[in-house]
Amino acid sequence: MTAILALSGALLIGASDYVGGLASRRASAPRISLWVQITSMVGFGLLVLVVAAPDVTGRDIAAGAIAG
Repeated sequence: MTAILALSGALLIGASDYVGGLASRRASAPRISLWVQITSMVGFGLLVLVVAAPDVTGRDIAAGAIAG
């Protein structure tokens, strides 16, 4: 499971870096950053609905949101 999560993380980070580079040719950095944050929040929200995590509390989620 660790290897699958590591490979998934590497794939997502690599893809986001590539797509961010392409997007930066067409728009300003603040605009892209805002778009990425909004997209990430939506994706995280959907993930929270799908994955059962009984040990995660509202305080954990708030700390993660504050940390960025």
